Amino acid sequence: MNQQDIENRPLSYSSLKEFKVSPRHFVYYREQPRTPPSDAQIKGQAVECLLLEKDRFDKKFLIVPEINRRTNDGKEQFAQLLQQAIKEGKTMITAADKRDAQDAADVALKNPELVELIAGKRFMQKKLEWRERATNLPINGFIDFDTNIDTGLTCVEMKTARSAELSTFSRDAVKFGYPIQIGTYAIGYMKTRFEFPNFVWAVIETTPPYGCNIISIPKKEVEIFKGQVLGLLSAFRICLDQNKFDEDYRFWNFEMRKYQTFFLPKWAQSSIFSPEETDED
Repeated sequence: MNQQDIENRPLSYSSLKEFKVSPRHFVYYREQPRTPPSDAQIKGQAVECLLLEKDRFDKKFLIVPEINRRTNDGKEQFAQLLQQAIKEGKTMITAADKRDAQDAADVALKNPELVELIAGKRFMQKKLEWRERATNLPINGFIDFDTNIDTGLTCVEMKTARSAELSTFSRDAVKFGYPIQIGTYAIGYMKTRFEFPNFVWAVIETTPPYGCNIISIPKKEVEIFKGQVLGLLSAFRICLDQNKFDEDYRFWNFEMRKYQTFFLPKWAQSSIFSPEETDED
């Protein structure tokens, strides 16, 4: 791994999330071939499409019937549909998953906060590309959409989840590294557009009875997330200069300890700490 490798394939939220585990995990992530999206991911993409660009659904997805792929006829039918999807540049989705996605989108549109966010949308899938000068590292990312509402410019990250309930999603957010994503995009807005939007998660459940929750991220927390990302970039620069990508957890535990702290934002603490515990204990 060298500077040119990073120039050819800039860092992203996903790769920084893996680097936060260890340099070795970062390399493994980069070397793996791209895998097809899971059924859950496809359903999430369908929900987002139905909410933000419903008129393009048939251009992006190919609805396939239930097929018994254990039979020769089923295998042949599936192969034909797969070739059709590839030729037309579409994602295959089962009829059942399409129904679930539609039901989830219909329920989500009963949430007035989400309706307001969608009504004011400005950019969708906007690419942010910049170079962090202090570490000479190129970074990019794609926001779901941003919007102008009464409280100001707001960046919305849409998430489909098993539960949109605050404490449950808070745990998922920490588990999947969503704060790193928010910190990365906050820096990207500042570097590329000199804008400082608010950030929210629009969390949508994709199984009955469905549910939608708009979770605002306080500006104080966004600043903390930005600091964490900048710390990761500083550590990555050292790892790159000293060629330490063969190291695993030792890299953080012994060499880069000052760049890694165990931090839980306020919105996650209630779901993890017991009532008697606080972040000051």
